[in-house]
Amino acid sequence: MDLGAIALHLRNHGALFAGQVFGAADLATATDHAPSGKANAPTAFVVPLAERAAANNYDSGVIQEITHSFAVLVVFEPGKHTALGKPGWDQVAPARAAVFRCLLGWTPPGASGPLVYAGGELHELSRARMAYRFEFEMTADISAEHDGWQPDALPPFEMAHVDWLLKPGDDQADASDDVEIPQD
Repeated sequence: MDLGAIALHLRNHGALFAGQVFGAADLATATDHAPSGKANAPTAFVVPLAERAAANNYDSGVIQEITHSFAVLVVFEPGKHTALGKPGWDQVAPARAAVFRCLLGWTPPGASGPLVYAGGELHELSRARMAYRFEFEMTADISAEHDGWQPDALPPFEMAHVDWLLKPGDDQADASDDVEIPQD
């Protein structure tokens, strides 16, 4: 999952955030680095949440569907809400609409289908800030053929050792020979 591409897409198309869209390794880091007191617009952080793999149903190879989930954590402008959630809560609907317009139904690079909304919830509410988490999922396919281990190239097949059994059922070779394989 290329979270950088998702953050860039949200930054370029989410006017509500005025370019204040960043990536973070986890939700705590995003909350800790949210602006304090100087932001004119909500700040959004794109944060990875989880990866789940479907079972491999093939005996002779590996093909799996991976579901990636991530959050868009929106931290609202300090001073615009109280510990009771008003009027900060009033900012959630416009933020949801902005995030949906940018991401819902968009297919990021490497995904096998569009982003879908997985839910949202209040992440933090204090006198200092309010943060709401919007969760999305996307799927991608992986296979051993394209994504997995590939053996090194085999050396050229130049020689074969042949044991000749002239009598059926005989365990011992009647003759042996090394046969050179022509390399055209």
